[in-house]
Amino acid sequence: MEENNNSSSEMTKSGSNNKMTMMLVVMAVVVVAVIAAYFLLANRGVEAPVMTDENMQEETMMEVTPGESMDGTDSAMMEDEQGVVTLTVDGAEYSFSPSTLSVNKGDTVKVVFNNVGTMPHDFIIDEFDVATKTIAPGEQDTVEFTANQSGTFSYYCSVGNHRALGMEGTLTVE
Repeated sequence: MEENNNSSSEMTKSGSNNKMTMMLVVMAVVVVAVIAAYFLLANRGVEAPVMTDENMQEETMMEVTPGESMDGTDSAMMEDEQGVVTLTVDGAEYSFSPSTLSVNKGDTVKVVFNNVGTMPHDFIIDEFDVATKTIAPGEQDTVEFTANQSGTFSYYCSVGNHRALGMEGTLTVE
């Protein structure tokens, strides 16, 4: 009889171990599935900018004499009769076009910022206290400042982590 009790006890322990092992396996599968779903869904909304021949050309330094267009057709930098240099900058998801600007020290600079993306953006240059409003897709804002110091300065989007994702450009004042 004692042997029967031991056998029953061993069977119960063995059955419990099998159930416990099965539960652990199921829990591990669920955890892996949740983690995989998170990474699939979290990375879905963020796309890295794709470099093409067209936007690689935009990466080059833009130096234009007043009144001259950049490529003969497009006029992103102009100087008016009062000597105000107007720069047009487009912002989209995690990039500016152009990404490099150049003006002369002492220039009065007007930046026309267009949000051509699908989410809100702004345009900031800390050293000159330049900041547009945060604007919705399809909107435009304008800021004006005097380039009173020489050097190379970053301009960027301060919305969320857009700057960290590459939404930054360079202004050179010569």
